[in-house]
Amino acid sequence: MKESSRKPDSENPQNPYISCIVQASAGSGKTYQLSRRCLYLVAAGAEPSEVLTITFTKKAAQEMRQRIIREASDILKNPARAQEFDQEIKVFYENHMSSASDTTSPPKTAIDTAHEILSQTQSLKVSTIDSLFNEWVSRFTYEASDGQFPSPYSLCSQEEEAALENASWSLLFKILNGSAVDDEAYNNIRNILKLTFEIIE
Repeated sequence: MKESSRKPDSENPQNPYISCIVQASAGSGKTYQLSRRCLYLVAAGAEPSEVLTITFTKKAAQEMRQRIIREASDILKNPARAQEFDQEIKVFYENHMSSASDTTSPPKTAIDTAHEILSQTQSLKVSTIDSLFNEWVSRFTYEASDGQFPSPYSLCSQEEEAALENASWSLLFKILNGSAVDDEAYNNIRNILKLTFEIIE
């Protein structure tokens, strides 16, 4: 997915007036598309704190946050980029209004959008999937724990994660070496391997 390619508005993931799914391989520009979509969503009326951006790793989440802030900063520093942003959001809006029956408010300008994002960087919701689930479990303890209180669920510490990983590898090697293991452990490892190969394929 090249940055210079121009998709129809109905297929463009940066268009804030549509919902879309982007399926692409690693390194194809998903971070670029998502970070710019965040800006266009704010321009279309969303509060920065209302845009949820999630990814798999802490490193990727940090890169996404930095990319959003960098895109907003570039608008303030680069008049050509601000003009491009204004033109693109204008086209998105006009095409949306040509087929919509609602009274969607006109979008913010590029400069206003950038100022709004940069003034609320601490409110940007960019996190990992694990962190998001942990937040939900913490906020909705009763519902997530089937009535148990306090919640029996928590994220593993780095030490606990390392111990579980070592135990998993040890169990896997036992299975591969033909050592006796209980059926539940065997089935768990088999399902994990099956899922792993499905993801790779």
